[in-house]
Amino acid sequence: ASADLSTASNATPTQIVTPTSSQATDSEEALLNKIKTLAASGKIINCDFAEQKNISDVSDKWGDPDSSEYIADASGTYVTYNKYNVVFGLNKGDQIFEIRSFDKQLSVITLNGLKEKYGTPDYDVTSNNQEIIGYVVNSDYKLLFVFPKPTTSAKNPTLDHYSVFWPKGTVNLMADYKGREW
Repeated sequence: ASADLSTASNATPTQIVTPTSSQATDSEEALLNKIKTLAASGKIINCDFAEQKNISDVSDKWGDPDSSEYIADASGTYVTYNKYNVVFGLNKGDQIFEIRSFDKQLSVITLNGLKEKYGTPDYDVTSNNQEIIGYVVNSDYKLLFVFPKPTTSAKNPTLDHYSVFWPKGTVNLMADYKGREW
């Protein structure tokens, strides 16, 4: 982001400078670069909170979530903040193990564009009319991208949402549960 801001600092009063805020729409490639960079530290776009933190850090700044639901298959409770287009996955200790982004600008990312930029996925499944593509970011984090399932009329669907996932956060030693991998 600092490179983007350098053009603004050199602007003369007669120049028109395009905003570089998170509200500006990035190209598909720029957005995928930003997603990968932030994922390495357990973060998503347009959200200052990172995984492995406690949900109280979020609620102190954003208030109470709009909804909260335990999802057994996902091994945690998911809390939704509609205003921010963000969902947090929490373990039993209220530690964040997944952060999902439903940011509107994600619609510039296509299934083919993702695979072209990131390569062959480490994880690729179809479930509930969705194609879920996963990539290992580093030893801590994985990226999951959720697209509508391709059809004959929509062979290259656009991204619905994505998440940064910390598998170690789903481990529950007391219940002898080794955790989720994807």
